[in-house]
Amino acid sequence: MQIFNLQNLNKWQEVPKIIYKPLSVTDSSIYFEKIVLGLEDSWSEGIWEYDKFSHVMNRLDKGHHAENVQLYDFDTPINYISSNVEGSLDKLYFTTITEVGDDDFIEFFEIDLESRIQRNILSFTFDKDAFLYKKMEILAPGYILFWLSYDLELADSDFFDSIYLLDVKEKKYYEILDDAFNINSGTRILTGETFKEQYLFIEEYYLSEEEQLEVLTSEEVELAFDLPGDLEPAQVHVNAIKGIKLSDFIDQVKNDEKYIDFDIIDELDQEGIIRLIGHSDKAVYYRKEYYEFILSQKNDFMSRRKIGRSEIYRVDMNTLEKSYLKDVDRGSTIIVNNDSIFEVIEFNDRSELLDIETHETRFTFKKTPFRDWKYEIVDFKNNEFLIVSMSSPTEEIGRAYHIVDVSTRETVITGSDILTVDNYIFVI
Repeated sequence: MQIFNLQNLNKWQEVPKIIYKPLSVTDSSIYFEKIVLGLEDSWSEGIWEYDKFSHVMNRLDKGHHAENVQLYDFDTPINYISSNVEGSLDKLYFTTITEVGDDDFIEFFEIDLESRIQRNILSFTFDKDAFLYKKMEILAPGYILFWLSYDLELADSDFFDSIYLLDVKEKKYYEILDDAFNINSGTRILTGETFKEQYLFIEEYYLSEEEQLEVLTSEEVELAFDLPGDLEPAQVHVNAIKGIKLSDFIDQVKNDEKYIDFDIIDELDQEGIIRLIGHSDKAVYYRKEYYEFILSQKNDFMSRRKIGRSEIYRVDMNTLEKSYLKDVDRGSTIIVNNDSIFEVIEFNDRSELLDIETHETRFTFKKTPFRDWKYEIVDFKNNEFLIVSMSSPTEEIGRAYHIVDVSTRETVITGSDILTVDNYIFVI
């Protein structure tokens, strides 16, 4: 695990300010999007390559958008796919959008990081008064998801999005017709090193925990709009963990299947929530919580004792079988690190990392009293670094993050934000 301090690039700037968004990391280079923040507007100045050895930074993308940056919207996704996945570090992708008459013209590009060749994948126009481009995401090497909203007034909501699968090799995109997939707010996890081995796990939910509970328990609150297609209103209360072979997912999208055939690993319907915690190379972990108003209606002891508790589960990536690990207090911090899962146990003077599967305390962090600041362990990286959040009760001071070397128990660096991309920790 390596640490890269972006504070050196971002400090002492006048307006307009420049920030660097990490995109991907290879053995020799780090790739950033350079974003300029003005007083009233912001724009992207493309993809830049930072050479780790010469410490020189050069722009990588090229084209008309690079010569007229304020005439184009520019989007490029962070590559969160593990470096263990075959082909994950070979390419970068970006899109540009500009107005052409009454339409928006969008182009998708690929940059080969070995040959440095940039090529156009495809381009098309769409009515700018009917659709709004929202974002793109790397699903797997060679496959991109991108979002268009078809309700400009409610574009902030996921309920009015069309999602498309872009096959980079084919230079063709396919609309995903599964309405439930399109309005799902959950995250996706890609597992497996090769295409034949890869599984796509999805976290299915449609409303936040607070929104879902309010709709279920209040007679005065209801959905303000109809769901797309033939989805029933009760669909928004489904919480699930699902899995499918990546190749099957792609085939079903290309065959215009209206319902993608996910394997349901676990599911709750109007009884509570299910949320992903994280994943290792071998397993996916999630938490499951039943609503208190549901549990309080039950008379059996086992149900009542789960009030205020979360169930922690492990899903084997090879078999898709789930196994129960432990109940923890609702709101407890759970961390996945390599092939272990930890519960953070907080005391007044220290925090402990308890291995949920072995029941051993793996690390103890001593809290140093500092005014009335609050300490929280928020992550544990590669058995090397602990990320500790320090927050002030006053909003003016805010929050700081400390990276602690577990071997020396010393703080290595402090920053206002942290971003992890593969085996790199970026301090912002």
